[in-house]
Amino acid sequence: VQSCSGNGLCVAPDVCQCYSGWTGLNCGKYSCSRVYDCLGRGACVGPDRCSCEAGWWGDDCSRTNCYQRNNCSNRGVCIGPDQCMCASQYSGLDCSQLPVCKSFCSGNGLCVAPDVCQCYSGWTGLNCGK
Repeated sequence: VQSCSGNGLCVAPDVCQCYSGWTGLNCGKYSCSRVYDCLGRGACVGPDRCSCEAGWWGDDCSRTNCYQRNNCSNRGVCIGPDQCMCASQYSGLDCSQLPVCKSFCSGNGLCVAPDVCQCYSGWTGLNCGK
């Protein structure tokens, strides 16, 4: 005798008639709608309910630990569990590190990208020293 997991009716020995959206031999799997498919980061376990993989959370598994701790700074975008995609001028795990200029900007400009100085008004040169 097979149980229908409370998601269907037993209509014959070892045969379940599943309620709408439920599938499987014992009606234990739910088929999420196309819009609500757990984004490939979890398994659908009920009507619009996901069981998310480690590092992902939220109703549709769209949120990650980055969102939870809000740790992608400077307009960085969270692209996976604890993985930030940083804006071009920032780097580091949380996008908090400024670019590195090997030749400092001589105090007359700002390092805006790796080895690129943006000179203050009137200053020129690779390191804003002229």
